[in-house]
Amino acid sequence: MFKKKEKKGQVAMEFLMTYGWAMIIIVVAVAALWYLGVFTPEIPNTCSIGAPYSCSDVKIIDAGGEVKPGDGIDRIQFFLSASELSSDTTNNVLVSLVVNDKTCAVPGDITIGATAGTTYTNMVAASVQTGRIIFNCDKDFGVAGDKFKGTYVITYQKSGGGQLSHDVTGKLSGTIK
Repeated sequence: MFKKKEKKGQVAMEFLMTYGWAMIIIVVAVAALWYLGVFTPEIPNTCSIGAPYSCSDVKIIDAGGEVKPGDGIDRIQFFLSASELSSDTTNNVLVSLVVNDKTCAVPGDITIGATAGTTYTNMVAASVQTGRIIFNCDKDFGVAGDKFKGTYVITYQKSGGGQLSHDVTGKLSGTIK
């Protein structure tokens, strides 16, 4: 009797109205998450090292950064503290420093604590076993905003431990400032 009318257009419209809104909501949600930085999280600067040292902060300043801008030397700063070390500073030394697969020359220009401008070949001066260590390295680790990852090794002697030397390896990572 009656011919069935083709409802292709109505089916397509119902599909778009039903699922189109869901797709738009998903796109808006992903765009909001992207805008909030969920997909590019900032990595916190961290450093770690074994006993008798402890590391509480690390920062790499790009050559164009806040310390002597334009001299082409990136600066690595970290805060170390140590206890029960031998007072013989020739045995408490930074042995190696590698950041982003680039090795810094050791000994280098190391400044400890408030004695800025003084160059130490040893990691810990006899009277300073806690302080901010500033290591100037003539390598380019990247620009501000790039990530960094590295390791460092310190050889030390314990106080009253005789002539035995020990090695301890530390790790550092974060974002270049």
